[in-house]
Amino acid sequence: MSITRDESALMDKRDDLSNAEKEVIDATFDELYHVAEFEQVNAAKDDRAAALEAALIRFILDSREG
Repeated sequence: MSITRDESALMDKRDDLSNAEKEVIDATFDELYHVAEFEQVNAAKDDRAAALEAALIRFILDSREG
């Protein structure tokens, strides 16, 4: 699986996030992988994770407007 052009464009916008917003994304992944390991759930660390990160970036950017 590879990320879409839209997801790639969102990944490029990560640099536009504040340090606090980047920390939210990083903490989300830290917690996701921590709990997945504890619960013995396989959590991919490839393009599927990149697609999730793109969704989180979109969520944060869209939340600025709300």
